[in-house]
Amino acid sequence: MVEFTEVLQTTISKHTPLSLRQLADRSGVAASTLSNVMRGRSLPPRSLLQRIVIAADLDDRTGDRLWRSWEAARAEMVRNSDQEALFPDVAPRSRRSGSSQPVPRFGQPDPIRVSNPAELTQALKAVHVWAGEPSLRKLEARSGGRLRRSSVSDMLRSTTLPEYDRFIAFLRACGIEAPNLDVWVFTWRRLKALEKPEIASWMPGMWTVP
Repeated sequence: MVEFTEVLQTTISKHTPLSLRQLADRSGVAASTLSNVMRGRSLPPRSLLQRIVIAADLDDRTGDRLWRSWEAARAEMVRNSDQEALFPDVAPRSRRSGSSQPVPRFGQPDPIRVSNPAELTQALKAVHVWAGEPSLRKLEARSGGRLRRSSVSDMLRSTTLPEYDRFIAFLRACGIEAPNLDVWVFTWRRLKALEKPEIASWMPGMWTVP
């Protein structure tokens, strides 16, 4: 999906003088819909992409390259949908101290037993592997500018607690979503609380490690 968006943006910027509004008018596609497609918020259906290609007056070679990228993105979405069907999230597991922790998706790393920043770094490396080891460039693109390649590299080598916003952006770029994301947030907050014992009484549950 990210690669298709990059190809689409590059193709339109290089091969047509039309503005987004002009392209929308010429293709008969709502400007808001076209904007979402150009920003990678949704993969356009075949018919909509065909209208964009025609409106942009792309030559055959350029159009073919765009279509190949679209087909690859579509195939990836189908594969992901098949995996979701085979390995759906399951119900919460055993209860601990009156609360429950969600079971991660199939094969997804579970950070609940992390006890220090160095172990958290190892858990983040495991997430990177679980996500298919996307390149730093892809992670940067998926984060919408919240991550830089250098910051991701530093995070995966650090023995200190990562900055919260970058930590969350990295997890989301790797495909970690709610409710499993909540476990990672809990883990980060617990480790942060360990650095500041004076706030322990204000954060119940931060000290409980199963």
